[in-house]
Amino acid sequence: MNSYANQEFAPFSFQLGILWVACSNHGISRSSFDKPEKTIDHLPSPFQEAVETALSSGNSTSIQFDLDGLSGFTKEVLMAVCHIPYGKTDSYASLAATIGHPRAARAVGNAVGSNPIPVLIPCHRVVRSNGELGGYAFGTDIKRMLLAAESGPTPASMPRRLPRLFHTTPSSLVVHV
Repeated sequence: MNSYANQEFAPFSFQLGILWVACSNHGISRSSFDKPEKTIDHLPSPFQEAVETALSSGNSTSIQFDLDGLSGFTKEVLMAVCHIPYGKTDSYASLAATIGHPRAARAVGNAVGSNPIPVLIPCHRVVRSNGELGGYAFGTDIKRMLLAAESGPTPASMPRRLPRLFHTTPSSLVVHV
């Protein structure tokens, strides 16, 4: 299992501010809105480029992820989440059916909730069957903001530097609305 406490995170600008991303030798392993203790300027070249491409295109299907320590079911769910198109949503129940477990919507919700790589594995695109947002590790306001940002132009057609809508402190996420 990965020792995430020792990982170094690099900053990436995206629609809502800064996303901190870490990698192992095997792939992207963590992301966070909170500034971590250990930071670096850039990830190793192939990972740096993959994250930049994913954030500019809204598509993370080509990123190599390191999901070491997660169950096979959770890995399967998170990889299916990567295939939800930018600007679209899918339900927990539909995702369960997509991966061949149509009665496992709750288990899919638990797997999505354990996502260690938010934004790059776009768990914010998974909603309840009735269209309600459902949960999000960083709160439903952030989930709503991510979905709203994706409902407009694709990231590649947006200005490179956007105003920061939120920032983090070591113990909290501050939302500017």
